[in-house]
Amino acid sequence: MFGIFLIICPLFIVIFSVAILRRYHVIRENWEPSLNQYVLTIGLPVLVFQSIAQSSISFLDEYELFLYNSIFLLCTFIISYSVGYIFHLSRKMRSTIIVCLMFSNVAYLGIPVLTQTYDHTVLPQISIIVTVYLLWFFSVIIAYLEYIKSSKFSEKVIIALFKNPIIIAAFCGIIVHALHIPIPEIITISLDMITDSVTPVVLVIIGLFIANPQHTTLREWGPVVYFSISTLIIIPTLYYFCLWFFGLTPGQYAISIIESAMPLAITPVAFADRYNLDKNFIVRSIIVSTLLSIITLPFLITFLQ
Repeated sequence: MFGIFLIICPLFIVIFSVAILRRYHVIRENWEPSLNQYVLTIGLPVLVFQSIAQSSISFLDEYELFLYNSIFLLCTFIISYSVGYIFHLSRKMRSTIIVCLMFSNVAYLGIPVLTQTYDHTVLPQISIIVTVYLLWFFSVIIAYLEYIKSSKFSEKVIIALFKNPIIIAAFCGIIVHALHIPIPEIITISLDMITDSVTPVVLVIIGLFIANPQHTTLREWGPVVYFSISTLIIIPTLYYFCLWFFGLTPGQYAISIIESAMPLAITPVAFADRYNLDKNFIVRSIIVSTLLSIITLPFLITFLQ
């Protein structure tokens, strides 16, 4: 448990340090739009391209892992959309929940937690799972958000989708990976520098956002707590029993189950303004789910072992 805390703690050190600097006017408020633009148009596209293109595994050899995680994400999307529709949530809130459920912290937190729990031999499996999440989020979910943004499906939605830098980066990554196109080392090093900047920049964006005075009540935190519990406990439990129900051994897919129990990633913050998502809900969910994961992840890992 303490090891997981040491992994998570630096995130909050950066976030709250930025928030303090902003409150004392060391950092200006107008930083946020520029940083958001950098993440969406440069940082994330490069990260997506690198994650897919540099993958050292064959998706054909690990098709079952790819397939089952894809089915899980598809079911997650259907369930989250259905819940929003049943409870008559606003379009804004429905989109927010879908984005939050589909983009858990499988890479930044998942990789160190799993390599610390097992060893580095699990990295190929983790790479597949992370790639599945990226492909689903930056294709189907972005397409859904573009559709919601336009209020109807038209050629403008399709054009906007194929002009999206992240979608372009994902397709380029797939082509490079499939055709084994070598990338010169000097270019790889440059791209790695950009990739390494994404997480710190998003942490700064979160710090700038929470520094703004917000008058909240306990009632407003209730949905955040319910959502966090669903993400950390209910979803991995459903995943476990679905594997068992279909005659599969959950223990063989422990890494997938643990990844499904990760807290909300910080990336959705960058999409809040572009797609009119509830940024308050996203930021609170990041904080609450990440703090609760210090308790839930050790219990889940112990159970699966």
